[in-house]
Formats: sequence, C-alpha cells, structure tokens
Amino acid sequence: MNNPGRRDRSHPYLAIAILGVAPILLLVGGIFAFVALTGDQPVGVPSVTGLPLTSAKTQLEAAGLRLGSVTERTAPGPPNLVLGQTPTSAERVPPGSAVDLVVSAGTAPAAEP
Repeated sequence: MNNPGRRDRSHPYLAIAILGVAPILLLVGGIFAFVALTGDQPVGVPSVTGLPLTSAKTQLEAAGLRLGSVTERTAPGPPNLVLGQTPTSAERVPPGSAVDLVVSAGTAPAAEP
C-alpha cells in the first residue's frame, strides 16, 4: 500500500566514482551503468619535417605536444631545418608527449686544399 507521507526507497540512488584511469559504477534508479575513464585521448603528431626549428616547435605546442631532444646533423641546406622526427606524423601519442627532432647543422664546410 502506498503511504502518501512516506518516501519510496525501492530505488536507491548511488554513484561511486574513482578519479584517474579507473572505472565508474553508477546505480541510479536501479539501473547499472559502467563507464571507463581513459583520461586524455591520444593526439596526432603533426609532420614538422622540412620546417625551421622554431616553426616546428610552435606546431608541436599547438597540437598539445612538447619539443623533446634536438640533434644536429650535417646536411645541405640552411641550419635548423627539421630533417626527421620521432614519433612520426603517422602516430598518435598522449597529450604532452615529447617529439624528438633531428635538424640540419647547415652545409659542411668545404675542405681546404
């Protein structure tokens, strides 16, 4: 029988949440829902090969990534031109990941006779 002065407690409301990379179990009105929190989603690494180092750094930061190690290599062309990157632009990585670059040190000096 329904008692107008009494609350119906047959559907308790319960929410349990653990922050971070952990599951959430919800019991709302007698219905269970399971949600997995995975944190930040991976981001695509932009292609910065062929760019000047300063432009490459700007693009990495705009993508939510950071500049990792920078290694110089003697190569034809202007100095500080990005010759390669790790990870490559085909990869997805967690936000804030470092991208290591290889940059041109400029043209090798001509050998003296």
